[in-house]
Amino acid sequence: MTATTRQYDHPTGPHAREQVASRAGLLARHGAMAGVVAAVTFPTALRVQAGPDLWWHVHTGQRIIEDRAVPAVDDLSYTAAGATWHNHEWLAQVLFAGTSNVAGGVGLTLLRALLFVATIAVLATVVQRRVQNPLVTLAIIGPATVFAEPFLNLRVHTFTYLLFVSAISVLDSLRAGARWPFWALPVMFVVWANLHGGFVLGLGIVGLTLLCLMASSKRPAPPARLVALGAACVAATLITPTGVGLYTYLATELGANHSLVAEWQPASGATLLGLMVIAAVVAGCAILARRLPDPAVLIVTTGSLVVALRQARFFVVVALIGAVAVADLYPALRQRLQNPRRKRPTRDHTTALASLGLLGAIVMALGAPAALSGLTPIDDGAPADAADFIAANDLGGTNIAAPLDWGGYLIARFDGQHLVAVDGRNLTVYDDDWVDRYLRGLQSGEVLRVDRLEATDVWLLRSGSAQVAAHDADPAWVRAYQDSQAVVFVRPGAWSIEPTMGPKEPSDDVTFPL
Repeated sequence: MTATTRQYDHPTGPHAREQVASRAGLLARHGAMAGVVAAVTFPTALRVQAGPDLWWHVHTGQRIIEDRAVPAVDDLSYTAAGATWHNHEWLAQVLFAGTSNVAGGVGLTLLRALLFVATIAVLATVVQRRVQNPLVTLAIIGPATVFAEPFLNLRVHTFTYLLFVSAISVLDSLRAGARWPFWALPVMFVVWANLHGGFVLGLGIVGLTLLCLMASSKRPAPPARLVALGAACVAATLITPTGVGLYTYLATELGANHSLVAEWQPASGATLLGLMVIAAVVAGCAILARRLPDPAVLIVTTGSLVVALRQARFFVVVALIGAVAVADLYPALRQRLQNPRRKRPTRDHTTALASLGLLGAIVMALGAPAALSGLTPIDDGAPADAADFIAANDLGGTNIAAPLDWGGYLIARFDGQHLVAVDGRNLTVYDDDWVDRYLRGLQSGEVLRVDRLEATDVWLLRSGSAQVAAHDADPAWVRAYQDSQAVVFVRPGAWSIEPTMGPKEPSDDVTFPL
């Protein structure tokens, strides 16, 4: 028997050269897309940003991890003690808390960066699939990123934005004939329904797309199977601790007036201007292209625009779906504007864009040490110094009344040992009318007349606000502490000396462990 030796020579010949060129082109295109994503995300990917809701989310997530149970009854406030707590965001809270437990503020900063970059990367993939040009993709997602980035922060909403564009991407694969979306979409909705109530937006885009596919002559599957897919997605959203009750809560939430909570108010200022710009760009492209976007995309774009005009919190959805709508129109627009008599040489910009991606990665790496210093600088709106004073003194009780956006900080700062009057859980615990009276009372200075506050032991109020003057005029309260940020009022029996003067500038230190 003769031994044979297999030689692995480098491929030669025209066919082999075509394969090598094809692989090189594929790598270049992937590099170009990485460059597009880096170009629009690296300036702000590591920007430390969080809202006041983060703190009570982290605290609740830590409780869920420790107790291995989702709290269903309020035990963090004294104005709604024992009320049902519709905690539909428990999975996001566990992710926040788990990240914080492992890596603290740095971990949360990186989690925010991951969600932000992933959202833009999926959006870039969706847009590139339609326009087939990295430069055009960059031109479309660049403005969309500028509009959306301030909203892509450390809040549970950010999971919805990522899953929203991911659902569009999965639906694109379904259109192309792939079979894996038939199991991937229901699994996605199981996760989404336990992260954030924005899953209803995903059901909307999925339902509309499936209807369009069933009416199409080029449907990727029989109508019965498409109907079954839609039903499976809806059924998947019932796999939550509250089941059907989740829909009842969401109906209440969407129908509430949300008082003076800014993000639930009509769009104004820069947000209104941004909506007008996005609407004008989509409409202008449609007019020039002499066609409309995909029906499902058109309906969601129009609907989200109308809703965002009434409730500014939906602005980022308009920015994301608006980019998809423009990408839908681009092929027809290019054909309309192309001059057949003029032939321009084709230029491959993929190398330049890939280099841009590398540059973005280098810039992010150089800026990472400063950006990953933790979460302490971001919450300068939290009354850390006043909270330290409350922790250091016996002020005659444990019930603290404060502005709504400080309530979540106080829950986490005192680890639930001090109960709050109201916090960012808002309508998941408190009833709409009472929150309205509370917020209007804070604004007018008549908060002392609001019911359920008789058991308040400590008032923590913003310096210079109307309610501070009202408390000064009421003999039932005396100042115990004051600084440039906050004033602490207590009962006269708990404080009989001059108020403690805090620092002139509020501290940036978050004194509770994350």
